[in-house]
Amino acid sequence: MSGQILIGCRGWKHDEWRPEFYPEDLPADWRFCYYSNEIRSVLVPFGDIYDDDARQWREDCDDAFRFVFECPIHSSDVANRGGDLQYLMRHIQPVISRTAAILISVSDDGECSASNLQQLSEVASGVPLCVDLSGTKNKDQWLTALKQLEVGQVWRSPCVPSLPFEGFQVSLVEDAELPTLRKILESLNTYAPRGAAVFFTNTDTALNMARQARSMAEIMGI
Repeated sequence: MSGQILIGCRGWKHDEWRPEFYPEDLPADWRFCYYSNEIRSVLVPFGDIYDDDARQWREDCDDAFRFVFECPIHSSDVANRGGDLQYLMRHIQPVISRTAAILISVSDDGECSASNLQQLSEVASGVPLCVDLSGTKNKDQWLTALKQLEVGQVWRSPCVPSLPFEGFQVSLVEDAELPTLRKILESLNTYAPRGAAVFFTNTDTALNMARQARSMAEIMGI
């Protein structure tokens, strides 16, 4: 894989991170700036996306910081060029140059073909897509379309890529022992030639796991 694997947490607006991470007297609207100085990428929940925020995020992080944005997709969205995806693209324009990928979560049994997935890619305007298939009953159909268009996939720990798969790959990790975390990093480094990210989703442990993963990746030279 060329380039560094992105490592971060899902969201940063967590009151539970005070005072171990955020100082008690730190204003809430300063948290992203504080977060971005230590953790160098973030998975942004769809509900946290607002136009004013995106302009402020651009001011609060440097050019090397990277965002991945979540976007839910329902069957009606796929047929209608992704209503929520269009909304997202409008609102993240201030940080589009720092956006590594958009994580599409398929939240029902909506059908997919290569043609309408291509439409979603066009709406994303060149930003790589990766798709979380954990919420769909039509996984095989989606996988066929992903492979045809070289769109990435979301892997939920302990599952990791085991074969080359084109497109930007994302690993979502709730909790993992260090040997499992090492395996995830090794697999992404081997099987994600177009870039990858690891995001930790358990608010209680995400910060420590992100730090451990970053240290491990540096030791491994990836």
